Amino acid sequence: MRNIEAATIGAILINPKSFANIQGIVRVDDFHSELNRTVWRAIQEISAQGILPDLLTVAEHLRKSGQLDAIGGAVALSALTEFAEYSGNLDQYAESIAKAGREREMREAILDASDSVKEGENAEEVSGQLISELEAIGRLDNITQAKPIKEIVKDCMNPEKSMDYVKTGYQQLDNAHGGGLEPGTVTIIGAAPSIGKSQLAINISAQATRADGQQARILYISLEMSDAMLFERLCGACGNMLLATVRVIRNQTAKDYTLESSVDKLLESAERVYSLPLLVYDKRTINCDEFRRIVARYHSQVDLVILDYLQLMRGEKNQSRLETVEAGSKACKELAKRYRLPIIAIASLNREGYKEDGTRPNLAHLKQCGDIEYDSDNVWMLYREKKDARKEDLELYIRKQRQGAIDNMNFAYNLETGRITEGLPEIPDE
Repeated sequence: MRNIEAATIGAILINPKSFANIQGIVRVDDFHSELNRTVWRAIQEISAQGILPDLLTVAEHLRKSGQLDAIGGAVALSALTEFAEYSGNLDQYAESIAKAGREREMREAILDASDSVKEGENAEEVSGQLISELEAIGRLDNITQAKPIKEIVKDCMNPEKSMDYVKTGYQQLDNAHGGGLEPGTVTIIGAAPSIGKSQLAINISAQATRADGQQARILYISLEMSDAMLFERLCGACGNMLLATVRVIRNQTAKDYTLESSVDKLLESAERVYSLPLLVYDKRTINCDEFRRIVARYHSQVDLVILDYLQLMRGEKNQSRLETVEAGSKACKELAKRYRLPIIAIASLNREGYKEDGTRPNLAHLKQCGDIEYDSDNVWMLYREKKDARKEDLELYIRKQRQGAIDNMNFAYNLETGRITEGLPEIPDE
């Protein structure tokens, strides 16, 4: 690697115009040798002044800054040009140096984290900081990964590389999004309390499919409901059961023989829930670093991530609620793109979105953070009038769609079972 470093610098000292081709690839810290770091820093400083960084100008710059003798004088600098004969592939050399620098930084970050834990620091906080550092280092690698448009066209027109959309199970909703939820996108479900935003996500969890028709694998991060509550709601959605009946049977609060048929139905519903490829992360609160760790751990096992919900994420020390929600919103976008997963994040509305005067919610009603609107690709807003206690029309408004038009559609929400359907809801079994 040191010969590659020397060959790269030597080639620039001989042909300083070639620096423009790789200046955005290699950083000073990517070089392993301290001598090479010093020379590369001088090359960058000279080039920033509009001067070509050849052997003479670099030597003079180092002399004026008192660094020439420290690297071994003009002889040591001139010796770098002897490696230039090996620099026919300057771009590849630069990529190799940059990659080695990133790997070295990652190793050092891991060792530092290990030492911190050994010294008694909180392991969870250290691991969160480590993940953030590794992600930051990894992002530097992505800077140079530009693709020719020809490759993009070939990929897009290749039927074997068709987009792996996740279908929500609601045909009109999937059609409005061109086939389903696209990998790498963030969809926000916004509504006032008790309107049905979490229940819509639960129904999607029970029926979502992949492009190949198989049941979609889902990671449900529940910050609002316990895993037991989630199970009850899934039984209602999957088995069309009264939620109150599910709760009574589970808690054994009533020894009523008239419930025997309902017990059998609960067993059937539980069997359906049991077969779902669903991972549930049940914790009352997480911060952004924990959210990143969870998705990083399970991303290869799932097709869709659901976060319920965004405003319940915990902030760091001295971080305002606004800053916490902003960070959570940006983390959703970052993770969706990195792991090529669609993410659904549930969000609450501000007080203006709670009015029962018939006003339908809009983007301005998203609570605490305008960044939610900017970071998301799709925003669904829910509204319903509190009329019939058993069956209610649920209105869904697509207020934002980065890849399509805004739209609205109606669903039937049976509050007693939690089942949300296209068209009229079924009559629940007593």
